[in-house]
Amino acid sequence: MPRDCRTVRILALEVRLRRLAFAVLEGPNCLLEWGIRRWGSGVRAPKAAMERIEPLLALYSPSVVVFRSMGSANKWQKRRRVIFAVKRTLAKRSIDVQVITRGDVRSRFIETGSKSKYQIAIAIAQMFPELRMKSPPIRKPWQTEHYNIAIFDAIASALAYQSQRQTENDS
Repeated sequence: MPRDCRTVRILALEVRLRRLAFAVLEGPNCLLEWGIRRWGSGVRAPKAAMERIEPLLALYSPSVVVFRSMGSANKWQKRRRVIFAVKRTLAKRSIDVQVITRGDVRSRFIETGSKSKYQIAIAIAQMFPELRMKSPPIRKPWQTEHYNIAIFDAIASALAYQSQRQTENDS
């Protein structure tokens, strides 16, 4: 089936503790690449993240990089440092950076009836059949979040950005 690919290439990043999930999209229906890049403990997280992002920037030359905004909780201090380091590097390269809120993501998926992270991940897996094998199982309240959910969070951020952009272009 032919895909509808556009010229705007989006690199969506989801920063977690000692790992970085990414997704590269071109248009609403063209998922080029996705994955998770890890680093060990005892290394400087901003430097390690940049070492993993540089090849993605060189290979895909994104038009925009999308992040999910974070609250002010102390547990996000390391993530915040990584994001600021990435933003500085992107500013030097003149790559546009966009921040998407959790509300933006939820409003993008509300029409499909998806409210939870799991439901959003399933909706994304239905949109992109190549991700079905990565779909997380239903999480029980006592279980930690599935490792692959970060990939779906990155894709959800990219799709929310595309939806915002399309709304702006329509008006």
